[in-house]
Amino acid sequence: MAKYRYSAEPLAVPATGIAFQIDPARWTLRSGRVWLQEPTADGRVAGLVFEGSGRFEMQLPDPVELRQLRGWWWQG
Repeated sequence: MAKYRYSAEPLAVPATGIAFQIDPARWTLRSGRVWLQEPTADGRVAGLVFEGSGRFEMQLPDPVELRQLRGWWWQG
């Protein structure tokens, strides 16, 4: 993976959108385009680039971590 290469032609996000979740995070791609990374030697696609409209949500069960992230994110 020393060189990242992506497909030359993007895939369109379908009108119904794409949603996937890896706890505790959820991605919702509403519209746009996706470029898939070229498969690795064993055929797995390990990454993608998304351009368009979407949403990222993450639930943090630890109140200390949540407070730390809020402090970092909302600083001037």
